[in-house]
Amino acid sequence: MADKVQLTLESMVDELEELQLSGLFTHDEIRSIVKNRRNFEYLIKRNDKEKIDFIRYIQYEMNLDLLKRQRMKIHSIQLDRKVKYAGTQRIHAIYRSALLKFKGDARMWLQYIDFALKMKSFKALNRIFGDALRLHHDIAGIWVLAASWEFHHNGNNQAARHLFQRGLRLNPRSKELYFEYCRLELIYVHKIRKRMEIKGFDKEKIVVENAIDIESLPDNEDENTELQDDFMALKSEGKPGVELSESTIKSNPFLSGEIPRVIYKSAINVAPNDFEYRKKFCDLFSYFGESTDHIYESINEDFPDVPYAISYLAQRPLYEFYEANNKFSMKDLDKIYEEDEESESEENMEMEENAFRTAFDSVLKNFDDHMNEKPDDTGIIYEYANFLISSYLENESKEFQKLLQKKIGQLYVKFEYLLKDGVEFEERCILLWVKIYLELNNLTNVFDILTFGTSVLPNSHILWNEKMKLTVLLEDLLTPKNVSSEYVINTHSDIVEMFQDSFEICESSELWFQYFEYLVKTIKVDFKDFYEQFSVAVKLFINEREFKGDTLFLVKNHYSFEDTRLLYERILDYTPIPEEFYKTVLDLEINQPEPNKTKIRELFVNTTTNIGNKSSDIWMKYIKWEQEIGNFMRANQLYNVAVQALDKPEQFIKEHSIYIN
Repeated sequence: MADKVQLTLESMVDELEELQLSGLFTHDEIRSIVKNRRNFEYLIKRNDKEKIDFIRYIQYEMNLDLLKRQRMKIHSIQLDRKVKYAGTQRIHAIYRSALLKFKGDARMWLQYIDFALKMKSFKALNRIFGDALRLHHDIAGIWVLAASWEFHHNGNNQAARHLFQRGLRLNPRSKELYFEYCRLELIYVHKIRKRMEIKGFDKEKIVVENAIDIESLPDNEDENTELQDDFMALKSEGKPGVELSESTIKSNPFLSGEIPRVIYKSAINVAPNDFEYRKKFCDLFSYFGESTDHIYESINEDFPDVPYAISYLAQRPLYEFYEANNKFSMKDLDKIYEEDEESESEENMEMEENAFRTAFDSVLKNFDDHMNEKPDDTGIIYEYANFLISSYLENESKEFQKLLQKKIGQLYVKFEYLLKDGVEFEERCILLWVKIYLELNNLTNVFDILTFGTSVLPNSHILWNEKMKLTVLLEDLLTPKNVSSEYVINTHSDIVEMFQDSFEICESSELWFQYFEYLVKTIKVDFKDFYEQFSVAVKLFINEREFKGDTLFLVKNHYSFEDTRLLYERILDYTPIPEEFYKTVLDLEINQPEPNKTKIRELFVNTTTNIGNKSSDIWMKYIKWEQEIGNFMRANQLYNVAVQALDKPEQFIKEHSIYIN
């Protein structure tokens, strides 16, 4: 191994000499480079070589090469081509050596491809892609990178298409490959159309004439551009490098956009229930200005009763408006009503506003039609309400906000009727209406919604939390003078009773902690009364780590340290206790003006007994504390105890070694 390392270092002599003679690196820097490379070479040539050794070596060489290029630029120094690119060649060699050992590491292959692309190592990329695809044909990302390389750099759309088709044969369930293949075909169509416009062809006429029936296309086994599986029938008679003529374009099905549409049909067969996947395709087709009718039709056919799909279809007029007016924002609506002199820009804005209102009215009509068809569909009510409040928050036009408030009020009447009629709503729907009327500053509706919500969903701790939070925060506002509600709470005792009643229905640590905050911050109860109630709660939430920690800090900030100690001792009776809680308690005791050493040591013993087999940090904290108080012998003894107690003492030994040195 030493001979191989020495031979490798000797091959670098000419490069290093020129780097020193050119003044890019000093003699000491060259010595450091040689030393580091020697160490790395020994690491990657040993029998038990590890992947991290190669990664560190690559990172070192990348940083060194970057430094060399920066100094060349600053000092305007030109190097021999061989020396200039020696660093890049070395990194390639290290990657090849690493991948010879770790062939199965797909992530390293992707890193190597990324490096080669950045360095524009075009000759090497063909071999890299070939080897990577041979070993990892199931990684869609490699197929996409290879096809993108062929299409964008080599300008070979046929090879790119072939790679996608081959990738799909080997990975017929890959959603990513279908999506990226569709993107490639759309880019190709877009480029041809641009070229067609330059040549002066009638694009609209040609596209219409090429809107052919897929089923009627002939099958030609000799054609290289045939699509696989469901799209094998489509062919391309145009080849790269052939001059476009009107007759060639008319006979080319690519121009009609048929191939991307057929790819989409095949893609949704792979993921028939993935609605978000179809939305991605819709965005893709829209970006290239292609018709999305077939996507919306497929969503309507395959998701007829799914609320979020119905909502997506209902909002189509707005999506199409935004595509046509991508610079228009709902926040611009208020500008229409400013009293400024008319100008061309204002007229354009007003036209856009009118177009927007037409599209928005169409969306409202679509939602209303669905509501009329299925008036008790809670999913549609949620989607409709979510659309309305989102639109309300996105614009600043007072006139438009009034319209939305009216629609929200009409929809709320239906929601309230169904809620009182016993129709079951999801928790998210009730919370959405809470959000809506908090935004509209209507506390009456918020309180009533939460009251009805907790009655129909009594086990929902989120609804109970929101209800009690509103009750506590708005205690002074919820009076008969400003809120006409039969559920108004006016006194501390009423709120306490309300909390206690809620505990019988819904066990929630968040609700209990909210109760404790109310007792401590608002009522300011004695610690004795607080402790009695906490003793009940801690038994219910033994495994709630945040509850224990939050309550400890609440008591620490509002009661004496003796009370805090009493509380944490109570908590320690109920395991499991998280490591952070132990650390917090230890810090509280250690940071006292007059620390109780006996108490602190008892805490350390308790802590190491419970989690000493897993936490090296606790042992280090224990040892450091003993040394700080001058008990060095005890600290040395603890080191041996810790090594025996820890399941994996390696990290502890390393940390301890760094600490004592």
